[in-house]
Amino acid sequence: LLRPGRDPQGSVGRQRFLDEARAMARLDHPNVVKIYHVAEHQGEPFLAMELVRGQTLRHLFSSRPAFARRVEILLSAGAGLAAARSDESECNIKMP
Repeated sequence: LLRPGRDPQGSVGRQRFLDEARAMARLDHPNVVKIYHVAEHQGEPFLAMELVRGQTLRHLFSSRPAFARRVEILLSAGAGLAAARSDESECNIKMP
């Protein structure tokens, strides 16, 4: 996360953020949160991403779902991670 005026890596950190965000925006996978727009506003980088309503993995697993549901969740996360790794970028995962 880059906060205005607090980027310890300066322009290198900003450029890395923009490069990675653009790489994420190229991903198109049902288990990866979509990045719609990457830009800068008044010199500060930002991205606009899909709003996904739901629960965190921590919350999902704290409710102790059935084994088959846990496997489904982990396979979904793995598919999203595999898609991101094939494009060599970071990603956010969404569950069905």
